[in-house]
Amino acid sequence: MKKAQSQIITTVLIILLVLAAIVIVWQVVQNAVTTTSEEAEGQASCVGVGLEITDVTVGGVATAASCTGGMATGNEVDSSACTSAGGTWTPAVAAGTGAVTVKRSAAKADVEFVDVTVVVGDTAYPGEISDLGVLGSDTASVTVADGDEVEVAALIDGFQCEPVDSVTASA
Repeated sequence: MKKAQSQIITTVLIILLVLAAIVIVWQVVQNAVTTTSEEAEGQASCVGVGLEITDVTVGGVATAASCTGGMATGNEVDSSACTSAGGTWTPAVAAGTGAVTVKRSAAKADVEFVDVTVVVGDTAYPGEISDLGVLGSDTASVTVADGDEVEVAALIDGFQCEPVDSVTASA
């Protein structure tokens, strides 16, 4: 009698261990399939967005804001005092600040607006251009130096697409 009970308990424990193993394996497989499916959907939304770099302006040396002409001249004057006195206001420019102009060269029916990530060298500026419409063009102010590799990629619903265009900046 005890031997029969022992065999039943052993069989039940083996069945429980097998069920636990099945649940663990199922969770791993389900997670892998879900992740792969989401990545595939994200990549599919990237196809045909069509971004093109149309211009890259290399940043220059830093300059202070200044006012020339008129009665208020110099670096201590603010923009409103300068212009009201008939002067020409020149805003300050940070060192290395340049510009990247991006054109959306292709229309994709299911993606009306995209954000654009601009990559300069090893520095990424995610969403630097936002809501770029179909066949639209916009400019991002980013730090660009002579010789930097500049890339652009779409950012659609939080999914970062692969870069679709790149150029080397030159002064």
